[in-house]
Amino acid sequence: MAEETKQPEAERGTPESQKQRWIKYGSNVVLTVIVVILLAAAVTYLAQLYNRRVDTTAQRVYSLKPQTLAIIRDLDQPVRIVGLYHRPDQPREGEADYAQVVSDLLKEYQQKGRNITVEMIDPVKDVAKKEELINYVTQHYGGEVQRYREFVENFPKAVQPIRDFANAELPLVQALPFDAIPSRPLRDDVEPTVKSVEVFTRVLDNAQEEVEQRLRLKPPDYRGAVDAIDMRLEPISQAIDEILRRFEGYQNSQNLAEPIRAYVAQATPRYQQVKQVIDDILQRGQDLGELKLDEVRQKLNERNPILVLGRDEMRSLSFQQIWQEDRTARELVPDAQPQPRFAGEQQITTAIFSLTQPARQKIAFVRTGGPPLTTPGFPLFQRGGPFSEVAQRLRDYNFEVLEKDLSGMWAMQAQMQQMMPPPPEPSDEELRNAIWIVVNMPMDRRMGMPPASPAASLHEHLSNGGGAMVLMMPQADDLAVALKEWGVEALTDAILVHEVPRIEGDGPQDIAERAQREPYIFVINDFGDHPLARPLRTLDGLLIGMTPIRSTEAPGLSSSPLLPIPTQPRSWGERDLTSIEERQLAFDPERDVAPPLYGGAAVDKEGAGRLVVFGGFSLFTDGIVSFPDLEMLRTQRRLVTRFPGNGELFANAVFWLANMETMMAISPAAMEISRIAPMSDTVATTWRTGVLMIGLPLLVVLAGIGVYFMRRD
Repeated sequence: MAEETKQPEAERGTPESQKQRWIKYGSNVVLTVIVVILLAAAVTYLAQLYNRRVDTTAQRVYSLKPQTLAIIRDLDQPVRIVGLYHRPDQPREGEADYAQVVSDLLKEYQQKGRNITVEMIDPVKDVAKKEELINYVTQHYGGEVQRYREFVENFPKAVQPIRDFANAELPLVQALPFDAIPSRPLRDDVEPTVKSVEVFTRVLDNAQEEVEQRLRLKPPDYRGAVDAIDMRLEPISQAIDEILRRFEGYQNSQNLAEPIRAYVAQATPRYQQVKQVIDDILQRGQDLGELKLDEVRQKLNERNPILVLGRDEMRSLSFQQIWQEDRTARELVPDAQPQPRFAGEQQITTAIFSLTQPARQKIAFVRTGGPPLTTPGFPLFQRGGPFSEVAQRLRDYNFEVLEKDLSGMWAMQAQMQQMMPPPPEPSDEELRNAIWIVVNMPMDRRMGMPPASPAASLHEHLSNGGGAMVLMMPQADDLAVALKEWGVEALTDAILVHEVPRIEGDGPQDIAERAQREPYIFVINDFGDHPLARPLRTLDGLLIGMTPIRSTEAPGLSSSPLLPIPTQPRSWGERDLTSIEERQLAFDPERDVAPPLYGGAAVDKEGAGRLVVFGGFSLFTDGIVSFPDLEMLRTQRRLVTRFPGNGELFANAVFWLANMETMMAISPAAMEISRIAPMSDTVATTWRTGVLMIGLPLLVVLAGIGVYFMRRD
């Protein structure tokens, strides 16, 4: 019996001592640590070797945005991006490492883009690289540089006839008997006039000296040299004009000695000839055109610029363009002290896009009267037009923005009231080749004039294959003449409204929820299923005073509704406008417009152009497109737009009309906002109490109980 009990014990072997267990488990731990360290070192080495990194932020802050990727992924020409950032050895306390942020961004462009090379140069420490960049820009964009160089280098030869004239005139002038003029006032007028030729050579010497000083700079200041020539020769030309005027009077003066009168008569054609030489030189200098090298010089002298170099042209971005500060933020939230907004990706992407476009597409804002819509304003002095923000965005994307007043009345009113005249309007040919943005506003009938309508002009433009975006307004002309054959109907006799929910107490704090207390205001984040609208999902958009837009399919038409109006709370198209003012809203099925409702439509006509119609003028005005997110400004000190969907919708619609589908994505600026909707109080409480405080501890307890019963035997 004893043997039976010992046998199993023998089979189990001798029990491990404490020291043996320490050695075994300690060795396992050490080996595990070593393996982890080696794996971490290998991953780090490979990441640095291939310069890969992973953006784990919720908003993808350190990743290139969809629109950027769409532009750079298939570039068919080389683009070089150079950041000229100085990194001081001892940065000031609290100052961000701007160079590192820009460097990280440029690496993303090089990794994700095609035909893109990037470089960071410290203009203070890397003087040789800076010199190499200067030489590269001078040679690569040397078309106008060559013209400037030839003009400046030819200056001594060009002014030689002037020197020869002055040198030939001096002996003749010095031999004249000025003392023979009996009248002292006349002598004091004639002598300095005739002897003024003595200073011509001195002026030319001063001009040549200044030109040589400009050429010794790095890069050579060709523009400054040309300006110096102009500054020196223009006074000579003006002086000769005055000399010739006086010579004309001297020839008929009987108080002058005959030798002086004879000299004046003989010298007049010589002066006229040399003046023509001077004027020709001045004209050639004016015809040289723009000099990009001057822009490079200016940027090299600025603080921390970025150069984007294309195949034929270049763009330069200042520090202020990359790190933007908005002074109005302090007015909105005085104690916020917002940080500079890093707009590097937005600016660089826009520069790349403008450099790689084969031609500038024209965008024409067509209005039916009133002041211009797209003119930029001057802060603190003059407000810009209501569409100045979106117009500037188009200019940044290398579109040419035009305006046309179909009524022709504003120019007349500006002239009568002695206002600043509006810029020249485009010709019919320019309008024919442009994409139209028709702002169809109801005219003020109090002026005693019938409201103008763009319907006929729009119909002709669309019939000729043109593209157009139409911004409707309630109570305006429905433009049925132009829109009917495109299957679009604008119900301008109605306004989109919704039931106003009852709110207890102070109500919601978010501005989007507060705005929807008004029945004619909607906050949406679904813009439709059309390709121009799909990328915008989850971005907030604001609709105010919209008129319903209907679209129908027809042979030859590819139609898609835009801006679906939410059904909760209940919404409809209200035709009784007084009920909106009195807030006595009730859906009348016999009068009002029933759901489904849409605020826009996009139509592609086979073999013709494209059309986008929106039921609201205010969709893309400055006040909405640039309205700031006050909560983010207050909590994160970042100034971003609260309703980015509006501006992105406008840009995508223009890109679609221009057949630039690759650009239809969310821009970098729109991605700066948080795309996660705020939790309701109920959901937040569920997660905080139910999941974190109860659920997770309960799972731990249950796991412990399970382990206990499994090992109880």
